[in-house]
Parts: sequence; C-alpha cells; structure tokens
Amino acid sequence: MRYQKHLQLQLDGDSATLCVHGVLDHASDRSMLDLCAALPLHVRTLRVDLRALGAMSGEATSAVRSLLAHWRSTRGGEFRLITSHLLATCSPAPAVAVPGTVLAVANAPSEAMTAAYL
Repeated sequence: MRYQKHLQLQLDGDSATLCVHGVLDHASDRSMLDLCAALPLHVRTLRVDLRALGAMSGEATSAVRSLLAHWRSTRGGEFRLITSHLLATCSPAPAVAVPGTVLAVANAPSEAMTAAYL
C-alpha cells in the first residue's frame, strides 16, 4: 500500500485499487497520475474507489477523467470506477474483423431506398 495525502493505492496481482478520500482538486490530478504511473507494468486493471470522496466537483470530475484517459492510453487496460451511486467498468473491446463482402453489400443501394427515391 502506498499513501499520499488523501490517496491510497493497493496492489493485488495484476490489478490495483486507488482509494480517494476527502476532496480532489487540480493538485490531486498530478498525484494520481504519478501514483498510477509508478505501478508495475504488468498491472492492467485499475479500480478507482470514490466512495469516500467528499464532493464530486468540477475539479474532481476533471481529475478522474484525466486519470482514466491516461490509464487507457498508457496501459491499454481496463478500469472500474466506483462511487456511492455508481459502478462503471471499461474493458478494451476485442478487434472484430469485418469481411469485405459484407461491406460491399452494406454500401450497395437497397431496393427499399430505390423505391423511396422514385
């Protein structure tokens, strides 16, 4: 466990939980990014627990959004956001190969559209 002011980071295998207590402000943004950047590279899942957050102000929302965007772009992993009213999970979607023939059919004019045009 690592502590920094009102942030607590717990590491468990390939996941970590960042617990936030009190109030988030613009200074917290950098602190959260630094704590999460220091995690081992094998950590792919980040849980952000905001249940003890004092208030979800504009600064707090901005700090959390910045952290989650940074996590997704640098780790490519998933995250879970937990508040007193919400549990949200974001997992990377596997790439889906679309056959070329389906695209050709999808782009062809349909009989219904031709009839509607006439």
